[in-house]
Amino acid sequence: MENESICPLKKNQVKLLIVGSNSDYAIEKHYLKHLANNIALSDLDFFPAQQMFLDYYNQSLLHKVIYRLGLSKVLNTINRKLKAHIAAFSPDVVLVFKGMEIYPKTLQHIKKQGIKLVNYNADNPFVFTGRGSGNRNITNSIGIYDAFISYDKGICKAMERNHKVKSYCIPFGYEPFRNEVAFHSDEILRVCFIGNGDSRRLEFLNQLATKGLKIDLYGAYWKLSNLHDNIKLFSSKFGIDFIECIQKYRVQLNLMRIHNPDSHNMRTFEIAGYGGLQLAPETEDHSVFFQSNGEIFLFISIEDCIEKANSLLQLKKSQADEFRKNAQLACETKGYSYKNRTLQLLESLKEVFNV
Repeated sequence: MENESICPLKKNQVKLLIVGSNSDYAIEKHYLKHLANNIALSDLDFFPAQQMFLDYYNQSLLHKVIYRLGLSKVLNTINRKLKAHIAAFSPDVVLVFKGMEIYPKTLQHIKKQGIKLVNYNADNPFVFTGRGSGNRNITNSIGIYDAFISYDKGICKAMERNHKVKSYCIPFGYEPFRNEVAFHSDEILRVCFIGNGDSRRLEFLNQLATKGLKIDLYGAYWKLSNLHDNIKLFSSKFGIDFIECIQKYRVQLNLMRIHNPDSHNMRTFEIAGYGGLQLAPETEDHSVFFQSNGEIFLFISIEDCIEKANSLLQLKKSQADEFRKNAQLACETKGYSYKNRTLQLLESLKEVFNV
């Protein structure tokens, strides 16, 4: 069951400042929620660097043009305000989520004050796949941090081997949500994919559709004109709607991005934890986290994916529900929730502080 151990920093309390996004859909939200239950609120603070940038960037087309031309001072403002925030709060450790908005010279300024710096990157710090996945601030800051956290063991090894930065692997997780209705209501007997578009995903889904699979697609950055006739496109789902979307389809397809082809992603635990019947690539992580053909289903090729999707679509509903329950139970008993991931984070901080 979920790890109920006490916070490892209780006896040697530190002041922690998190720098990141305050979006409802950012991974920071989960860690902030559970850190608040383990650290005195007076010792926990948050600086919304990413939101400050997005508020400026999305305000107008003019702001976007100014920023892309390199004429904007918004990052200067964010870094100046971060320094002032740190001076007022006096943290012992600053935990930066991704850090696209933070200058290396700002990190150096923070470090000179004896403050520990930890970076958590939910993407790949070495491979950027889009405007929001990374920039030179991330590349030029790698060696400044005292510790690095990633979901991927390979990234952690590369960070330690090539950059001599102590690294910790904390997999993604899910936020438990109890809803058994999906196990008793009518299903949609189609394949569902929830995610944003890119060329590799487009090619993969079109190949599935060409072989006759009916696919419902939810997400942004897709062009309807590029999709096969067997694919229906819907807008992105969030919150409860996202969970219900996972639950109501017979098959939930999971696809890796180019920057993490051999590990796992957020959907790995969200689909399983929320009662979805998952069909995912066979990676080392997926094989370790879940029992194949009992909790989730793994494919090794396009042909294998098509064959397994058709088999899952033909299952009796009672058998499909059993697989869903198996996946949910695995998430619960193996500690895959963000409550448990937060305890892993605190254990990592404990080692950074040698307490």
